[in-house]
Amino acid sequence: MEETLQKLTERKNIVLVGNSVEMLQHNLADYIESFDTVVRFGNGIPTSENWDSVGKRTDIWITGFLRYSKRKFFPDNIPVLFNRSRIHLDKLPDHYPNYKVIEMFSDKELLSIFDLVGAKNNEVNGQRPSAGFVAIQYFLQKINFSTLTLVGFDFFSKALSITAGFNSPYSWHIPVSTQTYNPHSSKEKEIVVDLYERGVIDWKILSDLNQGDLDLS
Repeated sequence: MEETLQKLTERKNIVLVGNSVEMLQHNLADYIESFDTVVRFGNGIPTSENWDSVGKRTDIWITGFLRYSKRKFFPDNIPVLFNRSRIHLDKLPDHYPNYKVIEMFSDKELLSIFDLVGAKNNEVNGQRPSAGFVAIQYFLQKINFSTLTLVGFDFFSKALSITAGFNSPYSWHIPVSTQTYNPHSSKEKEIVVDLYERGVIDWKILSDLNQGDLDLS
């Protein structure tokens, strides 16, 4: 799996396809599939209902403890990158994938990402790095890509009913506007904006993501 991952990423133009519900309002299939490597997350499952919006191809899938059961919806032969940021790093839960995965970071490395966004390991009702942010850091730190592009990343700014959020295969989290607390730090967005403005990554922004003092319109 590691060899396949290297072939898919070494000096490649890579797109990370986020699960914003706004993806369904755009026909992005051709754009997404123009990249050498398409990376998807969790419940971001391409179906015949959304192919025009999100495309069909998946080359790498990223999952964590909440959504690893979705493996059957993705090709058998693709690498699976695993994100452990949701759990206490000192112990593994009873449920763990029964298929091969590549853990993106060691515990020590992951704790440095917690520190980067001001999060704490297993803090009750505290903040933790999102899968998208962990993935961005993984590709920046460990992959020798040619270009890295984000699409479908809105940092949970799009309103969606709680029921729809839990049931929709297109949104891996309930957006901020429908939660009593935000499990992910606003620092994630600040860091990604900085990466974008410095040209380290590209970011296909689908709409105005203006929140507070960050205006990306």
